[in-house]
Amino acid sequence: MGDFGLGVWAVHLSGAQHDHKVRRLLEIDNCHYIRGSVYDLPSLVQGRFDIVLFLGVIYHLRHPLLALDKIYDIADGSLFVDSPIIDRWIYDKTLSQSEKRAILAAGKVFHKLPMLYFTKANETGDDYNWFMPNIKALEDLVISSGFSVNHILDER
Repeated sequence: MGDFGLGVWAVHLSGAQHDHKVRRLLEIDNCHYIRGSVYDLPSLVQGRFDIVLFLGVIYHLRHPLLALDKIYDIADGSLFVDSPIIDRWIYDKTLSQSEKRAILAAGKVFHKLPMLYFTKANETGDDYNWFMPNIKALEDLVISSGFSVNHILDER
C-alpha cells in the first residue's frame, strides 16, 4: 500500500523501536517517530492532525483530562479513544468475587454518573494504571476537552 499523502507522527515515552510497529500496522512508510509525552504535544509536533489515535493510553495517565486538552490543541478532526471501562467489569484484584458482584449490581444505578476508578498501586495487576473510567466519564472527558462524541462502542 502507498502513503497516499499520509503523514503519521508517533509519540511514545520509550525508545524508537515503536516506529516500525506503526509503519507495519498502518502499512505506510511516512511515519515520524518522536520520543516525548502527550502533555508536550503542541511543542513536539508540526502542524495539525485530521485523525488522532489515542488507543490504550488514557488510563495510564495521571492527568487524563490535561492529555485530552493537549490533543485538542493539535487536532482538526477525529479523535479515537480506547480504554477499559468499569461499567460491567471490576479490574481491582484485591476485591472478592462477592464484593465485585455487589459493586456491579450497584453500578446499574451509579454508572449513570461519570466515574473514574482511581488505582494508586497495582490493584489492577498493572503498576502503570491510574484511572479507569465508566462510559459516561470517558464520554464527558472527551467532550469537556472540546471534541464531540459520534460513536461509542462497548465490546465487553
